[in-house]
Amino acid sequence: MVKTTGDGMLVEFASVVDAVACAVAIQRGMLSRNAEEPEDKHIVFRIGINVGDIIIDGEDIFGDGVNIAARLESLCAPGGLCISPTANDQVRDKLPLSFADRADGEEHCAPGRRVWAGDERNRGVARGRVATSG
Repeated sequence: MVKTTGDGMLVEFASVVDAVACAVAIQRGMLSRNAEEPEDKHIVFRIGINVGDIIIDGEDIFGDGVNIAARLESLCAPGGLCISPTANDQVRDKLPLSFADRADGEEHCAPGRRVWAGDERNRGVARGRVATSG
């Protein structure tokens, strides 16, 4: 973990495959945890994952790679996971997950950028928004 930011955190991974696998495990874990709690005690995360250049400044990182991940996170439904096209290209066929193209990310990230999110067919993990096995 690089840092916490109020109610958020910034985590760097050497592998996007590991990042996506971790994100799915977190969301599944939170779904299980929340099932045992009253609704007012639920904790729900949104996760954005990008592959891109970063600038290292001491113990902090920043740059386009971080900024795009933050924008992707803001596009997520609660309990969701949004990944960049580059991340999608790198995890495709390496993890038993399915992501759907969300063209609406173009206006929020940058012209020509698309967003990939968990497919509605993948119900039962985090309100149908996180990629699941299968």
